[in-house]
Amino acid sequence: GGLGRTSGHPLTTGKSRSDFGEEFRLTLLTNDPILAERADGWGVDRIGLDLERLGKTKRQRGEGLRLSAHRAGELPAIRRVLRRAAAFVRVNPIHARTEAEIESVLAAGAQVVMLPYFRTAVEVERFVRCVDGRAKATVLVETAPAVVRIRDILSVSGLDEVMLGLNDLR
Repeated sequence: GGLGRTSGHPLTTGKSRSDFGEEFRLTLLTNDPILAERADGWGVDRIGLDLERLGKTKRQRGEGLRLSAHRAGELPAIRRVLRRAAAFVRVNPIHARTEAEIESVLAAGAQVVMLPYFRTAVEVERFVRCVDGRAKATVLVETAPAVVRIRDILSVSGLDEVMLGLNDLR
């Protein structure tokens, strides 16, 4: 994901950021510090890594799978070049080592941590407890069970943001 599809973004339309609403956030997933530094200067809001791998190949078979080779240890190099953008990491769905994974990205400097592919408020509560206010806790709603339970999910204390994975909600 990233800068390839910029049609409609304030950087390419001449519109101001406020024309898109305060909640609009442009995120670039990269482990390249040179690209990260340029994107930061261009006004990208969040720049960082995509660590989501667990179960992704099976879930997205035949759907244009994007599986990154990013590693948490690459985040400090990205973080060093950022002047205005927040350091972002998408972690794996809840699993046996979720706590350790989140600790590792926080130690590497993540300012926004995203949980993908969850189904219940209980999973979101576990994620939020792990982040514990040390970064923005964001979830990516991309399953029908999560949509059905959205009121419960939105009521989780400590959840900072919710994003919808429109390509995933088929």
